[in-house]
Amino acid sequence: MVAEAAAVARFGVVDVGCSSGIDAAWRGFGAKLRAFCFDVDIAEVKILAAAETMPGVRYVAGFVGVPDDQPFATARTGRGVAPRGGDPGSSAERPQFG
Repeated sequence: MVAEAAAVARFGVVDVGCSSGIDAAWRGFGAKLRAFCFDVDIAEVKILAAAETMPGVRYVAGFVGVPDDQPFATARTGRGVAPRGGDPGSSAERPQFG
C-alpha cells in the first residue's frame, strides 16, 4: 500500500481515537502525509500536538460522529451498540454547533 501511494502528491489519514498518536507506519509518507487525529481526551491531545514534529499532522480534541437523526445513526438503534454522546465523565468537551 505505501509503495503504491508513494507516487501521489499527498496522502490523507483520519485517525479516530488517537490517544497514543498516529502509527509509525503513516510517518513513512513524510511531507506527503496529511493526518487529522481525533480523541476525546483534551489533555492527551494537547500533549500529542505539542510533541508532533510533522507539519501535516493535526490533533483535534473532540467527538467524531453523525447527527442523531442521520439515517445511519437511527438504523443502529436497538442493536446493542455503545450509547452516542460519549462518556459524561470524560475530559472531552462536546462541540456546540448552531
